Amino acid sequence: MLDSCTIVIFGATGNLAGLKLLPALYYLEAAGHLHPQTRILGCGRRPWSDAQWRDVVQGMLAARIKGGPQAAVLEPLLARLHFAEGDLETPAGYAELARRLRDEAQFPKVKVLRSIRPIPRSAVHAQALRAQYAPGQDSQGKVPGYLEEPGIAANSTTETYAALKLYIDNWRWRNVPFYLRTGKRLTGTNSMIAIRFKHPPQQLFQPTPITRLKPNWILLNLQPHECMRLELQVKQPGLEMRTRTERLDASSCTLSPEHNEAYEALILDVIAGDHTHFLRADEVNWAWQVVDPVLQLWATERDYIPTYAAGSWGPAEASRLFDREDQDWRNGLDDAD
Repeated sequence: MLDSCTIVIFGATGNLAGLKLLPALYYLEAAGHLHPQTRILGCGRRPWSDAQWRDVVQGMLAARIKGGPQAAVLEPLLARLHFAEGDLETPAGYAELARRLRDEAQFPKVKVLRSIRPIPRSAVHAQALRAQYAPGQDSQGKVPGYLEEPGIAANSTTETYAALKLYIDNWRWRNVPFYLRTGKRLTGTNSMIAIRFKHPPQQLFQPTPITRLKPNWILLNLQPHECMRLELQVKQPGLEMRTRTERLDASSCTLSPEHNEAYEALILDVIAGDHTHFLRADEVNWAWQVVDPVLQLWATERDYIPTYAAGSWGPAEASRLFDREDQDWRNGLDDAD
């Protein structure tokens, strides 16, 4: 596969683009020759948006591809398309082209942030939850609540826990919910990405003890130690149809925290001037645009805030963010499902 690039089509509204270039790009997409990060920028005088050009291209391909374009090829190809309106015989046209090229050169992380579906004010309570820790108990014994901490006002409604449900509006992650949570005084300090696989659309083993299978998981533990685990439901030996959870761990799962050399690598990145693992200004700006509507509404709700016991995994109300009753938060690598 070739390296990623931005392909610029001048005269994208003309016959050459419709009859030759775009069908050729379709077949390159079908053959897997286009890098996932490759983008296609069309330039023309017509006042089209990205979405309008994509509709036009879809119609062009329907007329040119024998048997019609396949959805599995068409959708990722359309996602690559962007349009820049302008007359290249004028300075303004070149300025618009330069701006769009800069936009296409953004980091992949920025592109993902830009694709996050905005949370309207009316949907904040359905997609976000905040809470504050109350007195509880951890491994060391009893611990005070947030309002009992030194210097905290007795009527403070400052949140110490937040949970969000987000959607990424691109072809790859369409309608897949992403659940995020963070908080203070929880049961443990851990950073993990938990990917839960969907259940099959049909219940294949209805007359057996495994009418409802447990889900399969991919777990990426980031802190306090790095680990990757795959959890699969497999059939137990014997004649009965019963399953058990099999776990496949990367070897680093057994390493002690002393083997974590993340900050050593980070310092070397600083010395070398490698910005890969650092936040850019535009990345921070887009991240704030995601959460700012939520924070603005929370700032007006200062009469009440839900609580959770210190030393727990957070408020029970956080489960209402899930789409189905059989979903729940994954608290750790060894968390029982």
